[in-house]
Amino acid sequence: MNIRTLVLGESYTGKTSFIRRKATRYVPTIGVDYSVYTFNDIHLRIWDTAGHDRFKQVVQNFYADNMLIIFVYRDKETFAKIESYRREIKEKVKNCKYVLIYNGNDEKDALAGEVYGIMYNMAFFPCEATDAAQCSWTWNRICEYCRLESKQGWVIKSETPVSNNSWRYCWWI
Repeated sequence: MNIRTLVLGESYTGKTSFIRRKATRYVPTIGVDYSVYTFNDIHLRIWDTAGHDRFKQVVQNFYADNMLIIFVYRDKETFAKIESYRREIKEKVKNCKYVLIYNGNDEKDALAGEVYGIMYNMAFFPCEATDAAQCSWTWNRICEYCRLESKQGWVIKSETPVSNNSWRYCWWI
């Protein structure tokens, strides 16, 4: 099962670190990067987006129906922006599933995300991008979430099979 996945959030929330499962140094995403995460028979085709405002037009070109949208936040300020992303996507994309990831260790910020996830039917996962084991566990749970959702009727667009190349540079400006 191949699932188009879009990772969204503000700059410096740890989107790329979460995807790469390491945070040794900050490397900004320029536009959009692409990777694949495989767990059992599920292949997440991950589009890692830049959080900076100047790339918003580029990122909007990657919205598509029947995809998985992952929002990442790290504090109250970046959490507040999730609602604007969600509303924008709701207007442009049909039949997508949402996942909310909290990258941090503050219990109040995590609880706010958990409540928000319940309100808008989103899977919620607290995860520290600096912990490779937590990131791998979270990606595996996201794959299981996709498997369960597809069994319950979520239509996933079938795409061409993917290779095991983990990272390819996709876009630059």
